[in-house]
Amino acid sequence: MQNINQVMEYFAAARVFGIRPGLERIKELLRRLDDPQDKIPAVHIAGTNGKGSVSAFISSIAAHDGRVVGWYTSPYLENFNERIRILRGREGFQNFLENARSAEISDAELIRTVTRVRAAAEAMLEAGFESPTEFELITASAFLYFAESNCDLLVLETGMGGRLDASNVIKKPLVSVITALGYDHTDRLGKHLAEIAGEKAGIIKTSAPLVFLDPEIALDKRGEAAQASEVIRQVATAKASPVTEIFASDIEACPLDLESYTQSFRFQGETRPYSIRLLGEYQLYNAALAIAAARHFASPESIYEGLAEARWPGRFEFLAKNPAILIDGAHNLQGVLGLRAELERYFAGRELIFFSGMLADKEHQKMLEQVFSETKYKTRAVFVTAPPVPRAFPAQDLAGEVANFLPNAKIHPYRDFSLESLRKSEDPQIYYCDDYNEVAGDLVDLAQSLDLPLVAFGSLYLIGNSRPILRNSLAASKEKDEQ
Repeated sequence: MQNINQVMEYFAAARVFGIRPGLERIKELLRRLDDPQDKIPAVHIAGTNGKGSVSAFISSIAAHDGRVVGWYTSPYLENFNERIRILRGREGFQNFLENARSAEISDAELIRTVTRVRAAAEAMLEAGFESPTEFELITASAFLYFAESNCDLLVLETGMGGRLDASNVIKKPLVSVITALGYDHTDRLGKHLAEIAGEKAGIIKTSAPLVFLDPEIALDKRGEAAQASEVIRQVATAKASPVTEIFASDIEACPLDLESYTQSFRFQGETRPYSIRLLGEYQLYNAALAIAAARHFASPESIYEGLAEARWPGRFEFLAKNPAILIDGAHNLQGVLGLRAELERYFAGRELIFFSGMLADKEHQKMLEQVFSETKYKTRAVFVTAPPVPRAFPAQDLAGEVANFLPNAKIHPYRDFSLESLRKSEDPQIYYCDDYNEVAGDLVDLAQSLDLPLVAFGSLYLIGNSRPILRNSLAASKEKDEQ
């Protein structure tokens, strides 16, 4: 492979094999690479929501504890290389804060690593084995890069589920973590929460400690949540895995300062509060999971400092404050429940502008109902688009679904938008356009002209592609103001 485009084309070509749960292919591929996954102690994280935030907290803590941290996440937000990061202790983390790309695998290293993985995969095919999937190829590349980079801790997210996920080849993690459970990928993981919990619990290893979140915290269905909790505990008991379950009663939130970019809480009765920059009440629970997990390998001071410095973009992230420009990768029902709760905390009684796009295989009607039906905030306008992937739900269809939850709302193609007509209208207005670029580039000027908060939410594909556009618009607006 000579350039990064060839790497991306190689991964893309493997999509033809689809998603095929199972560990036989990844184990054989890694065997041919001298099993790099066995050379680094790991923190393994599964769950429906919160995996990325928990991994960010734990990676920050480990770096502040002086570790060389391999940090593997999926999907990426803005560029592929961010899926494979290394934080080299405190200095490496500070470099990451100054320039997020400094931690990412370089194009040159990615080319070198994937070239080796491709050779091993081709040898597998010649020997009669099935071809590895795209995710398996990427995961093997990450393991190989981290091992060759002498990482001393791996923070590892599952891709989907846990039991049959390609990441589940590690033999004995330092600690396993199961975050908030919810109903996603039900066609593969099961329609009942207990089934989903069983798949996630597949990451539990013999004698390795387990930290998991009480499923009731994120769900209203108490009976199903209790069953899910019991399934996880049964697996842990069978594996002789010491269990720490995080309950709502473990967390005491400090008074919220709506002007601050931080929130604080006390955990399990400790007098000294923890502070985090990640916003949203649900992040308190993600931080609590990180605390409990990190106690197995990090000092108390590293935990405090690491939590306070952790970053995870695209999740209830304020790009600006006046007016607020807010983005949130709430891409499933549980995610939008959290988004609505936070919007009602921050913007009760306010009018808001929304920007959204979703995938066709998501529960978009249920998600839209939560964001737009009987809320404590008001909707002024909604701009809907299609994420730039084949699975995108058409913008015009999404506009029609939004209108179901906004009485008297009018639907228009975006080409008919005018600021003057929006100012004059008394009812909510909905505008649709399949080209997210066309809409995203105008939204900052619109929010500033109306002096109304802008909330972008939905597919991470949309948020990841729109985030740099919004940031560039904000930078251009600031430069214009300073002239």
